[in-house]
Amino acid sequence: MLLNILTNKKEKLFKQTENRNGCLLWTGPTRNGYGRVYITHSTSIGAHRAFFMLSTRVILPFSIHVHHTCQEKLCVNIKHLVVLSAEEHMRLTKQKGGWNQNTHKTVCIRGHNFDVVNTEYKSNGQRRCRKCNSLTQKQKRKEK
Repeated sequence: MLLNILTNKKEKLFKQTENRNGCLLWTGPTRNGYGRVYITHSTSIGAHRAFFMLSTRVILPFSIHVHHTCQEKLCVNIKHLVVLSAEEHMRLTKQKGGWNQNTHKTVCIRGHNFDVVNTEYKSNGQRRCRKCNSLTQKQKRKEK
């Protein structure tokens, strides 16, 4: 069904793009800096994801991420898009310096260093301060 909807919108979708510096940039609706393609009036998916699925004719599960090799959030050029697992995407993002503003922080919000001893990583790749986590757990135990 999704591929049929995208196929029916194909001409309209390409009208909402422009070529710039090798990228095919989405000029339609956006959210958080990424292009959005509306499937219904209230349901949308990433424009880069929509263009990838439209070009490959493959429906991707949401556990599979579509990554911009050009690092341009609005790019929908199929040659600049690759599929990655969430873990691979997080690892690649970190290697490239990350797009998340917190990736570059060297201390937590309480001023503890993010170093080998004091930093732990959650299963989704996010890091957290061990000292702060310990303080939070102690506070939760006191409240019980």
